[in-house]
Amino acid sequence: MKPDTMTNPSEPYDSRFDTLRHKKYLYDVILLIAIQNLFERAESHDESKLRDPEKSFYDKYVPMLKPLKYGTPEADAVTKKMNKGLEHHFKENRHHPEHFKDGIAGMNLIDLVEMVCDWFAASLRSDTPFNAGGLDKNIEKFNIPPMLESIIRNTYNDYLKDFETYVKTKGSNESYMKDLKLQLYENNEKGLFNRDLLDYFFTELYTIAHRKDTEEWHA
Repeated sequence: MKPDTMTNPSEPYDSRFDTLRHKKYLYDVILLIAIQNLFERAESHDESKLRDPEKSFYDKYVPMLKPLKYGTPEADAVTKKMNKGLEHHFKENRHHPEHFKDGIAGMNLIDLVEMVCDWFAASLRSDTPFNAGGLDKNIEKFNIPPMLESIIRNTYNDYLKDFETYVKTKGSNESYMKDLKLQLYENNEKGLFNRDLLDYFFTELYTIAHRKDTEEWHA
């Protein structure tokens, strides 16, 4: 029976129950954010680009943008020609600061995570490194305050830098994800992770990564 000092003040308080109950709530909240929300964002990310009015703009102007560096006057000039397509894209997608009247200040944490992941993923197929050019330009463009800038850079250094090095070296992320999967399952043998959750996690990743309309990602 759990100690309850509110109804049994004579019994000594044991904090273990409250700590475990807190961990359970936290576990559920993280699952809510990571699976229900972030997986849904991964699944629906940039879907509007796959149909008009956006697709025709991307078909026409992206080939012009590919040889140009992000944030240069030449790239900006081409981007301006995509105005109508981009207006629709920003309206349909919350991970862009332009979606909100107040820019980044109007976003929630899920929006911010998808935004940073979007910037980073785009940098992997660009000559502009994420932490040595692309991020700097976006900080200036969206007037990102120093505290948020620091959080983004810390996230890059702690979680994304090794992934970036691997992809830039190998030209693919699939082997990296396989190694990550093996590492997580090895840690699971130590009881650090819920096996059912890991199975669900990688099943969802596989489903998203191998949808028919995203096969060109692996080209």
